[in-house]
Amino acid sequence: MPDNTTPRGGASGVDFFWLFMRLSGRISRKVYALSAALMIICQAFIVYRIVISGEGSPEGSLWALGLFLLFPLILWASFALSVKRLHDIGKPGGFALLLFIPMLLAIVFVVLCLIPGDRGANAYGPDRDAPPA
Repeated sequence: MPDNTTPRGGASGVDFFWLFMRLSGRISRKVYALSAALMIICQAFIVYRIVISGEGSPEGSLWALGLFLLFPLILWASFALSVKRLHDIGKPGGFALLLFIPMLLAIVFVVLCLIPGDRGANAYGPDRDAPPA
């Protein structure tokens, strides 16, 4: 019988593909905030590299192209994290579309970081911070 007390995902205990790409399951406030912080740091690093490379430099252009190509992936990961966080508070994932309204982005993010999730199983999954079985 499998041990359901620990998160699945290999040696590190984390399934990053599920966390950032899948829409199923639930995540806690802490995982949501830390995952968002990781994405912001990665984006900031790329922007930093673009800025220090100098205007018109080949290196800066390469970093800018990388950011441009990664942007759809970044948007999807933000959406997927928000859907899972909404699932944790018992709400449908469609509310995550509010993140695409610039005036609501910060408000929705803060609300998702502050509202506690449902204890125990809910309609979206039996536990938090692990892919559904």
